[in-house]
Amino acid sequence: MARRRLASLAFAMLMVACSPPSAPTTGGTAPLASPGPSGPTGKLVAAINSQTITSLDAGGATVSTALFTLWPIYDGLTQIDSDGKVQPALATAWRAVDEQTWEFTLGDWTFHNGRAMTVDDVLGTFERYRNRDNALSALALFNNVESVSGSGKVVTFKTRSVDPAFPATIGHAMVTPMAELNAQGAVEFFRKPIGSGPFKLVSAALDTAIVYEAAGPDHKTPRGRPKVKELELRIVPDASARWAALQSGVVDFASRIPQSQMRAAETAGFTVKRIPGTATFSYLLDTENGPTANLKVRQAINYAIDKAGIIQAVWSGSATPDGQLLGPNALGYNPNVKPYPYDVAKAKQLMAEAGYANGFNATLTHVNTTTSPQDVAAIVTAQLKEIGINVEVRLKEIAVWSQENGNNQKNATLWAQILNYDQNYEAQGVYRWFSSDFTVQQGRRWTDSEFDRYYQEAKRTIDPQKRAQLYGQAAERLHSQAVSLFIAQPLTASAHKKTVVAPSAEIAARFWVDIQLG
Repeated sequence: MARRRLASLAFAMLMVACSPPSAPTTGGTAPLASPGPSGPTGKLVAAINSQTITSLDAGGATVSTALFTLWPIYDGLTQIDSDGKVQPALATAWRAVDEQTWEFTLGDWTFHNGRAMTVDDVLGTFERYRNRDNALSALALFNNVESVSGSGKVVTFKTRSVDPAFPATIGHAMVTPMAELNAQGAVEFFRKPIGSGPFKLVSAALDTAIVYEAAGPDHKTPRGRPKVKELELRIVPDASARWAALQSGVVDFASRIPQSQMRAAETAGFTVKRIPGTATFSYLLDTENGPTANLKVRQAINYAIDKAGIIQAVWSGSATPDGQLLGPNALGYNPNVKPYPYDVAKAKQLMAEAGYANGFNATLTHVNTTTSPQDVAAIVTAQLKEIGINVEVRLKEIAVWSQENGNNQKNATLWAQILNYDQNYEAQGVYRWFSSDFTVQQGRRWTDSEFDRYYQEAKRTIDPQKRAQLYGQAAERLHSQAVSLFIAQPLTASAHKKTVVAPSAEIAARFWVDIQLG
């Protein structure tokens, strides 16, 4: 059975506004923050959702929950703005020399110790990340990089294959001062690292809180000076605990509060921002074995589920129905592909036409997370019973589910899948797992020549409009073949005191630069 792994690429918790991004072939001018005439002021304390952080190594994490703690210190060559678009950072401009060569021009920036950043810092950083012996997570960003070279102010990347989204992807690799790192050794350097970012590190208790202070007025960084003088990020993995910390006044800002508490937070006088996500929740359907190998059965399953009802019951209305495993903030989203409507009569008709008028038994594997609450499985099970499908739910611990999700060992008819496209904001982040980019043993989820043809052409197309059109055709095929039981794209919600002025999109690398105390 062609199955796949969780596409947990860079920043799952963080969300962007609904504007389709693109990776331009050339860059512009790096935007600068405006801290005000008196400079940064005040202290902001934030409770953030984060995995266990074991190091502030800039190459040690590419998922959003860890990047949230690294962005204050470091910069990448590019950055993602609040609309999900690629913008200049350490590189003030870039261009596609040919289909497999990208050239980035560096700006004049300094590290926290006052030393100017050089091309050697950039080359050394990337060679460190690419060295498999270092076993750094940033290695995943360079799987398609054949070589890196540079001189003067220009860094050149040659890729093994055409990679139109490369300027977006490479921005997640943060640049470090290599002479200082090599002199101290990685372990010692990353105890109190320096970078080129808008904040300097003050202290780090990685299991509880990390404290930063704004870099001085003479520090040159592409994101400019922050608006707060001191920033404390408290590591609070539990959403209810983050909400409780905000309620009690312990923190000023709480990331990703529980869906069920959003209205309560507004009633209590906090500002709540609901942000479209970069993750969708669905159940992968087995297209090769058993009843779901029949297209009509897969379509019947989609018609049988009341997505709007689930969204209201489980996510308190803070989600949108999904029909293509993408949201409108991804390049390749097809607005003409509509979610399957709730139509039990249609579902029963299709079941009968497929030869399953009396239904069948099935298994459903679910993992209970913030993105995929267990209640979804209960509702889906009850609604599938209405069309004769008797479902046994298998609830998996996330560690077990993640391990099984990365290979072809799954044996459930319906398998919970959380698909993220937040590394480069393109359909490729999700659709690659349904393509010939992977073998069945590596976790490929589907074998379909028509879908694969659209996908393979799209990922090699430099022009973003043409690329979006091809991904849109792939979306139509994915939807019509009902490869998944499409459910929803959840929104996320952050909340903060009225005295805090926060950007609307946490995904932007500028978030901690632009947030301020009113």
